[in-house]
Amino acid sequence: MKEGELSTEQENIVRYWHAVETLQPQSAPKPKRRSDPYGALILDTPIQHPALPWTPESDLRREELPKGRVWSHTLFAYLYDSRLVAGKLKQAYGSVQGYREPQYRESALFAAKFTMAGHMVERSFVLCSEAWFLGRVLTGKDWTRGFEDDQRFAGERAQALLGGVVSGDALRELTQWVLSFLGVAEFLGRMDGHVFRFRSKPVRPDKPESEDDPLNSFLLDELADVAASLHRGETSAPLDQYLRRHDAQTRLHVDDDSASLPLIDRLMPDVYASSCWPSERHLGLVHSQQLAVNTILSTLGSGQGLLGINGPPGTGKTTLLRDLIAAIVGDRADALAKLSRASDGFVNDGREEASDGGRRQTGFKLNPALYGFEIVIASANNGAVENVTLELPQRDKIDESWLPEAEYFAELGELITGKPAWGLISGALGSKSRRTQFVDRYFHGQRPFEGGHNADREVAGAAESGQKNKQAADGRPTRLPGSPRGNVGRDALNDMPASEVERPQGLREWLNAHVERNRALNPMQRQALWQQAVSDYETAKAEARKACAEAVRIRGLIGEICQVRRTLADESEAMRTFEQKRADVVTRLSRLDAEKNPPAQNAFKRSLDELKLHHADKPGFWTNLLSLGRARREWNAKRKLLEGQRDLASAEFVRLTRLAEQLDASRRSLEEQITNTRRVVRRLQDQAQILVREATSLATLCQANHLPAWLQGNVVGRGDAIELTEPWHVGGWRQARARVFVQALKLHRTFFELEASRMRSNLFLINGLLTGTRFQGFSPDAIRSAWASLFMVVPVLSSTFASFARSFGSLGVGEIGWLLVDEAGQAPPQAAVGALWRSKRAVLVGDPLQLKPIVTVSDAVLEHMRTRYRVEAHWLPNRQSAQTLADEATPWGRMAGPAGNKTWVGLPLVVHRRCDKPMHELANRIAYDGAMVYGTLAPRPDKETRASLQTGWIQASGPSQGNWVPAEGEALQELLALLLEDGVEPKDISVITPFTDVRNSLRRIVDDKMVFGTIHTMQGKEAPVVVMVLGGSAEGPGARNWVVSEPNLLNVAATRAKRRFYVIGDRNDWKNRVLFCDVMDLLPLQELPLRELKQ
Repeated sequence: MKEGELSTEQENIVRYWHAVETLQPQSAPKPKRRSDPYGALILDTPIQHPALPWTPESDLRREELPKGRVWSHTLFAYLYDSRLVAGKLKQAYGSVQGYREPQYRESALFAAKFTMAGHMVERSFVLCSEAWFLGRVLTGKDWTRGFEDDQRFAGERAQALLGGVVSGDALRELTQWVLSFLGVAEFLGRMDGHVFRFRSKPVRPDKPESEDDPLNSFLLDELADVAASLHRGETSAPLDQYLRRHDAQTRLHVDDDSASLPLIDRLMPDVYASSCWPSERHLGLVHSQQLAVNTILSTLGSGQGLLGINGPPGTGKTTLLRDLIAAIVGDRADALAKLSRASDGFVNDGREEASDGGRRQTGFKLNPALYGFEIVIASANNGAVENVTLELPQRDKIDESWLPEAEYFAELGELITGKPAWGLISGALGSKSRRTQFVDRYFHGQRPFEGGHNADREVAGAAESGQKNKQAADGRPTRLPGSPRGNVGRDALNDMPASEVERPQGLREWLNAHVERNRALNPMQRQALWQQAVSDYETAKAEARKACAEAVRIRGLIGEICQVRRTLADESEAMRTFEQKRADVVTRLSRLDAEKNPPAQNAFKRSLDELKLHHADKPGFWTNLLSLGRARREWNAKRKLLEGQRDLASAEFVRLTRLAEQLDASRRSLEEQITNTRRVVRRLQDQAQILVREATSLATLCQANHLPAWLQGNVVGRGDAIELTEPWHVGGWRQARARVFVQALKLHRTFFELEASRMRSNLFLINGLLTGTRFQGFSPDAIRSAWASLFMVVPVLSSTFASFARSFGSLGVGEIGWLLVDEAGQAPPQAAVGALWRSKRAVLVGDPLQLKPIVTVSDAVLEHMRTRYRVEAHWLPNRQSAQTLADEATPWGRMAGPAGNKTWVGLPLVVHRRCDKPMHELANRIAYDGAMVYGTLAPRPDKETRASLQTGWIQASGPSQGNWVPAEGEALQELLALLLEDGVEPKDISVITPFTDVRNSLRRIVDDKMVFGTIHTMQGKEAPVVVMVLGGSAEGPGARNWVVSEPNLLNVAATRAKRRFYVIGDRNDWKNRVLFCDVMDLLPLQELPLRELKQ
């Protein structure tokens, strides 16, 4: 396909996905009372007689408004049930085949924001894209374009109708106009049966609320922007690979024997990154994890593109990401170490100024060599983002032997995570409140509001600011972040007694202190500090190289062995050729002696004998005379004939004799060549044995257990025992690499110290962009430099896909160095588009055999949309996920999945270390065809669950109410009572179900401290004890067959449980259904004690 055609196809794919998102708006917020004075109040009021929140009759008048706050109102107008839209589209385009869980969503016709006085906020009007699409279908208009234009027109109409203080009549008029304008008035019905819903929230008057669309899909604008970019020919390498079809013939199947040498090469010690995570007990990555990290760095480290990593449950995805993050931080430290001076980290004449409402802000452009190391973790799953981002800084995520040396702004890391931290290594962005909280904590050192009202961050911040001023006035020392706990800092500003340590200060104060300190340093002193930091870093790298110097020899040995084996193969082949040729010569000689020589010799002798006889019979004189010379003539004629026969026989005899001599000479020559080649082969074999012995000794010394099999048989070693170990276990090497990471962070910190002024300016700039300021006049380079400065301080930032554009919208195409997507199998393909467009490199980690993306649009509508955009069925969002598209673009991987239904996945992680054996075996059997390796370690006795009942099945059967089976609820109550009596903590129990009906009924049963919900809410989570309440209507097979239609739901359910997994349902029914019929032996029937049943 030509590039122009490919670009058009990619644009069409994105526009198709954009159309799908028009039918997936946000749900309107549910009515709720306030839990505190700073929370939002959400109330309904009938459209027929609305009590608007700024009018005296509104209930809002009775609500407390904190001092210094004003009300901000968001209207969700004319709420309707989205199932009505789905039903109409079903009539228009066809029905959905098979059972599907009900997808109830309350949507609004339009939304708008209002001030406390009742004035509509300019440009806040938003049309519902779903209602707009429905109107287009109902009126027969083209739905592939026009939404943005119609929204703009409707917004202008709203601005005209709602001038001044808005009245109920004006809102009713606008609502009626919108219904008619969209063409949905007749279908949705009269207004009087519907409501206005207002969300009223106290806000600071000088802090305007977010301008985010409160109604439609968060992806809508992002997809439109990317489609326009593709139309202009602007794209990133990851997105380009994501939107291409890939040739399956170019793939390397890591399970094939032919992959042995590439695998060995990719696992060589010199391929490892120079730095790694300072992991607990200094444990390294196991084979599959290290192969993934090395492949990522080898493939993308100095380039760009996209890779997929297959991460089944409990296989250490976060552990892998930690080492990758450490490697990237190390790479940026390499770039810093190349700077002659710290000031070279900024370009000359790179100062820029801009303003926002009269406030001036300065920015400084970074040296471009420091671009490309930004790390963003993204996911469609809020829990996945939080899990990784909040775990990285926690104190127990590094080995305690590194503390306090490894501490890196530890106090600020603790403010970010809310738990004891070792460093400010990551932070969560996302919604505006999250972004603001992040800035408040890392930069201003603000603690969470003591009273629990996080919404009142400004009040808390003001209180802490006053406390800071008081401390400064009192002259009491405050400990600055960045220095080790309980240790003397590297400079006098951090040199203070531990007893006088006060609460942590933000990075702003730390930078301010170093700005003052730098004024007292002359250039030589600054340079000495920089050179010392670089030297310390380079020394750590040298020590790491020294630690693995012996192991690194393996590449040379393997290279020599390969070369000797290739030469040996060539020589052996040559010898076989010589031997074959010799055999051919001997055969020919034998045949010559047996078949041709005797006849030729006989013919020659016969010709001589005949000629001799003929000479003896020569006619005499008288005979010739009497015959008048005829006898002589006849005799001469015969003589000539016989002489000719003799000559022919002689020539043939001579030819055969010469041929025999030639063949014999050839035989002797070949035997000499064979002798010489055999000598060479023996020498090469001896050389190979010596090299193999040396390599085997080195592999044994370094516990490279995958190598001996290849050294002996040319096939890399495989098996559970090998998968459970590190590819190379060299004493002290892991610690030396971890020290490189620690020194890399120290080098970064020295850079911040010496360039505190410019770093402070850039961080002020990026903080403003994150919290809502819109500076006018900064160049893209200045904005990118501000982002890069933040990523230097906080190496990892995160966001959900829904909030990605709001968090990183000021970054352009390919300006994020590394995008790491977690739980990518749960993300619909369109969710990742904007993030991929902004990234230079992308690694998507997930598993197509766990939960798939939730697509609320029916299959028939998706198919209709696809044909309108002329897009192949391959790109249907109900067939693909972000993970499956990334896997397809990954050349190294395997076929994975249940037997008979395997699919290609990118580099697979295989060692499972979460669940006890029954749950691991269940998932392995139904989903992975035995490919997962069991590596779970039993907890210490004091950490083992107290549940006395073993994993198994709790029998319960009876009539159903929808998908809820009351008998299963009774069994659950008995089981929970037993678990609590055993001493199992409620927080250690999770109750899950495939069905929303069951989830709704569970609210009446489970303890407040227990986690419960549908299986879809549990991916990425775990618990010591998990109970699955099956449910499912007993009136028909559809719902229960849906549960077992694919292994994904049962796979996720079982692998949430670390120590116990209980299934509650009708065993007699489920044992006859697919999946369950294969694993009933792993879920033995468990009887609840009779004593418990009587209670």
